[in-house]
Amino acid sequence: MTLCELTINNIPDDMILYDESGKIVKINKAGLRIFKLTEEEAFKISADPHLHFDVYDMSNQKVPLNKRPGYRLVHNEKLNDEKYIVGQSSYRPQGHRNC
Repeated sequence: MTLCELTINNIPDDMILYDESGKIVKINKAGLRIFKLTEEEAFKISADPHLHFDVYDMSNQKVPLNKRPGYRLVHNEKLNDEKYIVGQSSYRPQGHRNC
């Protein structure tokens, strides 16, 4: 394992790396812990993430797939200190966490 991989894997914040098509190519330990996934589950989910997670804006309005941060980044859009609520599909979070 390289120093870069060790660093990414051991930072306390979640880090998810996507390829050009939006599929997860790497998720660190914190990301797996936060989303309660195995690495295998994360890669499966990345094929159809909108089926597994709902994303809400800070007004608790559901964010459509083409407006989600991951989708926008893959399509070369710039994000500016935006905050979102993430929950499993069909789950409306009571509390929230910024991502």
